[in-house]
Amino acid sequence: MQALTAPEVDSADVVRAVEQANRISAVALRATNRSVKFARHDTGRVTITIREDVNGEEVVREIPPSQFLKVVERLKAFNGGESGPRGALLDVAT
Repeated sequence: MQALTAPEVDSADVVRAVEQANRISAVALRATNRSVKFARHDTGRVTITIREDVNGEEVVREIPPSQFLKVVERLKAFNGGESGPRGALLDVAT
């Protein structure tokens, strides 16, 4: 059985796609109480932040959650063979 790998994606293509998604979402959501922002995290993953006013309070949703991205960064540091973080993989203090 052969392992499946994701095809390589040009970084400039990702940047253009993120910018285009932000423009489209700004126009589409202009009349609502929501906003959507697309970005590219240091890990290379595309992130989505959704902000919505609910009963006068701002509700923020992140896809993927920022805590997940922190775990990914720590795993990459361990995998790189560098003298990366030692000890707990998860930060339970926050």
